[in-house]
Amino acid sequence: MKYKYILLTSAFALLCIADWCFSNFPIIDLLNKKIFSEYDIFMSLLDMTNGYNGLSELLIIYTIPVLFGIWYLSDSEESVLILRCKNRNGYKKMILNKLFLTGIGFAFIHEMIQCIFMVFFFERSFLLENHFLFCCTIMFITHSIFYIQTGFIYHIIGDLFHSKLVGVLAAFGINFVQFRILHSYNIWLPAQDSICGYMYMSGIYDLIDVCFITGKEILFCFVMYLICQIVFEKKDIIKNEKK
Repeated sequence: MKYKYILLTSAFALLCIADWCFSNFPIIDLLNKKIFSEYDIFMSLLDMTNGYNGLSELLIIYTIPVLFGIWYLSDSEESVLILRCKNRNGYKKMILNKLFLTGIGFAFIHEMIQCIFMVFFFERSFLLENHFLFCCTIMFITHSIFYIQTGFIYHIIGDLFHSKLVGVLAAFGINFVQFRILHSYNIWLPAQDSICGYMYMSGIYDLIDVCFITGKEILFCFVMYLICQIVFEKKDIIKNEKK
């Protein structure tokens, strides 16, 4: 199992590195040319409406490896896991632990890659002065919550229809629809809360707003966890895990 974790995290790290370079090197080039101020370029790199931290990356590009990671870790050696667990609750706990590990781990890698590049191109004193580490912490928390919510959708729908493929397609489809709606209309959807880090850095949100939004999303996550439990209790884990 540890080799699967290494393979997944390495592949995701490479994806993040490629995405950061592709999205941000044109902006970094402006830093060398002194066309815009260092602060303006710094904020452009954190902009959550496009680029590395954008909603399109979060809802579309990164949703794919996250769903694949959750499926890949929970799909292997199912019969062995079922026999190893003492009861249904033990098996369910093991599956959900892998969901949490994938969501938190991928969010951590995403922010770690960002920190490495930003420290390379900006002075540490500048980053500390502009609360960069705090912003990354907010992003890490909100992205973790979003990935975990996506995983819950995968498990809930996959268990309801007794098909992991249906769960993957449904979770991706829901995130894609959220992106299209948020791209076209100025309305609230759960995925919009993932950009509160940038909104805080821009001065639109204060610390109280960030705490409220984070608490709301954690509560939403807890509700999805309860739904996941209810659906799982009606699942035939011996028969359906092979589908």
